[in-house]
Amino acid sequence: MVLLTTERLKLREFELTDWQDVYAYEADPEVKKWLAYSASSPGECQSNLDFLVEHQHEQNRLIFQLAIVLESEQRLIGTCSLQITNRAVGEAELGYALHSAYWGRGYMSEAVLALLDYGFKTLKFRRIFGACVPDNLSSIGVMQKVGMQKEGWLRENRIIQGRLSDSLIFSILAREWQAI
Repeated sequence: MVLLTTERLKLREFELTDWQDVYAYEADPEVKKWLAYSASSPGECQSNLDFLVEHQHEQNRLIFQLAIVLESEQRLIGTCSLQITNRAVGEAELGYALHSAYWGRGYMSEAVLALLDYGFKTLKFRRIFGACVPDNLSSIGVMQKVGMQKEGWLRENRIIQGRLSDSLIFSILAREWQAI
């Protein structure tokens, strides 16, 4: 079980009872417009959460998706994750979402810094990358703030809310993380 703490946040494993908070940020129109995937109904959200919780204890776990809890309110406000994309290389993809009511306060950068530290120091990843649509200036800002470098621009490589979209790719290597 993963539990990470920062000055203001707790990053913990999801629980089955979290579905309402998860649905609150996935259904948030300001968040949803940036997501490649979001639950379309409370039932779908609960089903996805069931799957996630069921696979948290696997020996060869592929996804480390954690709930972001704001300690001062004891409220689940978002998620951040590392998904292993290439075990041989030691590579994972960073993902995150935060309810828009909590944007602009540095919570996501704080959460991502903790997750990157866990990814490099505990999981021994060599490379972590993230992707966002070019218009998502806040997400670009988070990745730059935590030391990730822009690697490239992929054209029409994903579907966001039913439309083809480009992706900007950012990454950080373990040796770069150690130097921060």
